[in-house]
Amino acid sequence: MSWTENVEGVTEIFFWYLLGSVPAFDSHVSGAAPLAYGENTFSGILNFFYRITGDELISPIQDWVLVPFPINVYTGIHPLYKDFGVAGVIFGVFAIGSITSYLYLQARLGKRFYVYLYALSLFPLLFVTFSDQYFAPVLSWIKYVMAGCAYFYFFREKNSTGRQLA
Repeated sequence: MSWTENVEGVTEIFFWYLLGSVPAFDSHVSGAAPLAYGENTFSGILNFFYRITGDELISPIQDWVLVPFPINVYTGIHPLYKDFGVAGVIFGVFAIGSITSYLYLQARLGKRFYVYLYALSLFPLLFVTFSDQYFAPVLSWIKYVMAGCAYFYFFREKNSTGRQLA
């Protein structure tokens, strides 16, 4: 395969994901599906308990939508909308924005733990338009925060005077 064919293929897939998520989400908004009340937003946490109890797991894979090419709806607001409607999207995006702003302000003060958390928060913010990186991997985010707590609070180094380094 030539370099030109590779570039054309990558460009086509890039634009599918860049432009396809919004019309695919619109197809869900246009439908009258009942609200799921947390089944999509908290599926990672629910599946953790379903594995313990042996209940059927919630599939993280969304249905295909034709827009006119087939694509999955992986926008960041999709789980919020499916679970809680427009009010859930407004509240959820407000909460995400507030948390990210708080982390930024704390990181600006030079607090190393908050610099770490703010850096973590930039990844899902970058992909929120065409990928659900806030809610689908929530158990991973919990692990990352716990690892940061362990590193920054429990395993802090002491300086020569015996005081904890921040």
